[in-house]
Amino acid sequence: MQGFDGKPFDYYAAPGVFRLLLSSVSQGFSLRAQYGARSPTVAVQRSLELKSGSNTVLVSITGSAASGWGLAVTANGGPVAASLPGGVKVTVNTFQPPVKRRQEASFARLTASQRWNDVKNTPLDFLNFGLTLLAPLQQPVAGVLGPSYTAAVRRTQTGAGGGRRGCCGGAA
Repeated sequence: MQGFDGKPFDYYAAPGVFRLLLSSVSQGFSLRAQYGARSPTVAVQRSLELKSGSNTVLVSITGSAASGWGLAVTANGGPVAASLPGGVKVTVNTFQPPVKRRQEASFARLTASQRWNDVKNTPLDFLNFGLTLLAPLQQPVAGVLGPSYTAAVRRTQTGAGGGRRGCCGGAA
């Protein structure tokens, strides 16, 4: 994973449990990831959940190695609408390779992509994602990416450069 400071770091989470990546409680915003076990020592991102106000968008890897991997996206527990209350936009682009889904709140854009195995011509079993903040998050922020976000904001405020507002889990 890569933080808002541009520095990569390893992050391991137990399979099947959603982990908080970034949140601003005062804005009603959170981004969580759920991991799945690829092997006893490797966990990969299988789901991303973006909450903004009363809206929840969930992007998940579906299927199995035997049946083939797919990608599903829901908004507020049902089919995806192009625009949700509170300025949340969901764009679903189906093309291969790779498959991408984009969710956008008024201050954040999340792009999730299911990577593609060019050799086997099949989708892979994990998600990469990129998060771009279109406006600053209100403090305090929390989650795995919280410290790198806070550090990037401090650098920007002190004129120390940086100001990077994008991050995350691989090239989306």
